[in-house]
Amino acid sequence: MMSHGFFQSILDGLATGSVYAMIALGYTLVYGIIKLINFAHGEFYMAGAYAGLFIMASPLAATSSPGVFALVLLAALGASAAAASLLAVVTERVAYRPIRRYDRISALLTAIGVSFFLQGVARLLFSPNYRHFQVFEGRTDACWFRFKEWYAASSHLLGFELQNGKAVIFGTMAVSMALLWALVRKTRLGKAMRATSQDIEAARLMGINTDSVIAKTFAIGGAFAGLTGMLVGMLYTVDPMMGFRPGLKAFVAAVVGGIGSISGAVLGGLTIGLAENLAVFAKLDTAYRDAVAFGLLVVILLFRPGGILGIRRTEKV
Repeated sequence: MMSHGFFQSILDGLATGSVYAMIALGYTLVYGIIKLINFAHGEFYMAGAYAGLFIMASPLAATSSPGVFALVLLAALGASAAAASLLAVVTERVAYRPIRRYDRISALLTAIGVSFFLQGVARLLFSPNYRHFQVFEGRTDACWFRFKEWYAASSHLLGFELQNGKAVIFGTMAVSMALLWALVRKTRLGKAMRATSQDIEAARLMGINTDSVIAKTFAIGGAFAGLTGMLVGMLYTVDPMMGFRPGLKAFVAAVVGGIGSISGAVLGGLTIGLAENLAVFAKLDTAYRDAVAFGLLVVILLFRPGGILGIRRTEKV
């Protein structure tokens, strides 16, 4: 009979995996359109966390009434998505668009360079120190204090515990996946994205502004990453390097699930999260969590080179 701890680890794994899944959605969107592995995507996550931090750490957030605080919180969430989205669009325009006609190795090296560049800029602007979503001292009656306390606390679900913040992230991931699927399948932009993904030159000849489609794709993926950055930042800390490891894990998740597939990105994220937490449940040292994720990647690719939901494609030469 399975123990309580086993099912608790599964629940925790799904919560952790939802973070990877949200970031992986951006990876899979960009790769699906222009076949670029955007290693700077983790820095969009970091930018969103800082944008939300600056609004939520303001005196207005600390001393406002419930109604005003709700507006401030919504403004912070919107700012986190908007800041990351804007950074993604600027990055695409300045760094990726000029080298789009070159081979994939050039694009890959550029993406790695952009990642390190954005980390360095963040260190200069915000310092390398860890920062918290502040709760102002002496205001334990303030809405912000009560919200932060609730967000970090855990609730009981069918006899199991789940941190409220992680439950919010999981719900956000589910809604984001549904909205993204509807966008891609049911809207004009989605049709243009699918056409650009299938054949960018043919899409351009059919009158589609492919540069605009690609920029909007970066914007959408950046918004998902930035929103996740703030939601995670409120649970832990914010620093210039915070996007590196989650970004790398999200890339692994996208590949495991089948990069280019929306449902594959979510499945991959949840799979990586489950594998990590079950490894901890099996008494494996937490220092080896990364090894579990990358080991799973190797195993999946050995048997399913396109990922779990990937489609095998043949290329004519």
